[in-house]
Amino acid sequence: MQAWNGGLCVLVCLRAIFPGHIDAIPNPFPASTGMDGAQFMCYILFMLICAPLTYIHPHKLNAFFKICSVIVFVNQLAMLIWALATMEGGLSSSVLDAPEKLSSSGLAWAMCSGIMAQIGGIAAGILNDNDFTRFAKMPERRAIAAQARK
Repeated sequence: MQAWNGGLCVLVCLRAIFPGHIDAIPNPFPASTGMDGAQFMCYILFMLICAPLTYIHPHKLNAFFKICSVIVFVNQLAMLIWALATMEGGLSSSVLDAPEKLSSSGLAWAMCSGIMAQIGGIAAGILNDNDFTRFAKMPERRAIAAQARK
């Protein structure tokens, strides 16, 4: 899924760089596949870009991830400020103050969707906890502490 999403990001970038040309790529796939030729090409391109990066040892990427986490935080904060500043009518005109109310089942499904979205965001961290604690001096204590925080 992440590779497909990465391919879609490549597609967006290529459409921005070459407007009109990317959509002219012929589509060899039937409509039932749910993708077209441009999407498939960008998926393959993303995989080709990422394949050499798998040979970099994760410990060598520590500084890169720290820098990226700061950049992402600043970017998200800037996007939030931009979205609130450009919203006509302010926050009160948003979906938070919509005149339509959800039915009981609609509200329940919306809550389930929100819960699953949050779990999906932390699932990789929960599942890879043993990878995070295997280099600890006392893995048993670190594993217990990490599990208790979740």
